[in-house]
Amino acid sequence: MKKNTKKLSKREATFIIVVLVIIGASGLYALRLQARSIEKLKAIDTFEECAAAGNPIMESYPEQCAANGRSFSNPNQKVEPSTN
Repeated sequence: MKKNTKKLSKREATFIIVVLVIIGASGLYALRLQARSIEKLKAIDTFEECAAAGNPIMESYPEQCAANGRSFSNPNQKVEPSTN
């Protein structure tokens, strides 16, 4: 009984190694991007940081910015009490 074993050529082995390296590098890059975006979300504590991170700003007075389930009011816009 003969065993059917095929040895990989140098070219095939090199190709497989290159593909595995590319897949590994892509995975590490994706993990770094995800970690960075999580850090940015955690770092938002003010209206200015929220707006600078590119989060939506609501058209209200005062303006409000929403990020990560929290909202921040623009401290430069203050609601004056009515004197009527």
